[in-house]
Amino acid sequence: MAYLNVACVITAYNGRDSLTRLLDSLAVQTTQVDVYIVDSGSTDGTAELAEFRCTNVLRLRREDFNEGGTRQLMVERASEYDIYVFMDQDACLESPDDMGVLLAPLLDPQVAAVGGRQLPYRHAGRRTLFTFARLYPVQSRVYSLAEANVQGPLAVSMSLAFCAVRHTALQHVGGFPTHLIGGEGAFLAAKLLLNDWKVAYQGATQCRNRFDSSLFASLRRGYQRAVLLDQEPLLRKRFGFTSGAEPGALADQITYLGWRRLLLWPSAALHHRLEGLGATLYRRKRLPDWLRRWLEQYKRYKAAKR
Repeated sequence: MAYLNVACVITAYNGRDSLTRLLDSLAVQTTQVDVYIVDSGSTDGTAELAEFRCTNVLRLRREDFNEGGTRQLMVERASEYDIYVFMDQDACLESPDDMGVLLAPLLDPQVAAVGGRQLPYRHAGRRTLFTFARLYPVQSRVYSLAEANVQGPLAVSMSLAFCAVRHTALQHVGGFPTHLIGGEGAFLAAKLLLNDWKVAYQGATQCRNRFDSSLFASLRRGYQRAVLLDQEPLLRKRFGFTSGAEPGALADQITYLGWRRLLLWPSAALHHRLEGLGATLYRRKRLPDWLRRWLEQYKRYKAAKR
């Protein structure tokens, strides 16, 4: 990758310790990249740490943060790079070779983006372990549109918490979406495939990350998934996404838990039900403003989608 200019864009908010861990892991990578950090209104010293450790720091107000829009802003501000690696502050690379491994599929000029395998932090709960195992298998793949249509949602389940995107391909499809409150990575991967690019999944990386396994998070995920499919029905029509809880996910989790963890089955069923309830709440439309704002999470979403 020596002949390509690579930037790593990190989004941060109130995660001083996590950002320290991530920057330490980037400092020992055998493939070095230029680091850019976007802080969205931290109050715990995260922004000050970023400015001490990195020369390229942008501060935003919390209400101005947008998952897709903020990353697009950074691409436009640092437009000289060939490849952009996107990470969030909770990510941490386990091996000094992880950055190079993530970027390797981009040696193929037809590959537009690469999603990297993520692993839970040690001592994570069973639900978190199952979620990472389901979303991030060991096997690497490169998908064309035809292959993605067969594979289904997993082919476009790219997370912006750890991925790399080719600049020319991003420009070709009009950049990151700014009108969504979840699933921006999946939508970008779908657009790339529909425009005759390939999308890769790199299962050889070892990037630790966090996952919110609370009941409230399950409710919010179901709601935001319903928003995504309402705003962008092509994910449902072309790649088999479904609103609410994923079909078969509960059965897979019960199988993963096994009989020895029978007492965890009710919790798995409750999380599954809450994801479905989140989708139902979105379809109702008429929700109290406080509940809608909490479920949507981003203050500027309502204005952005108009």
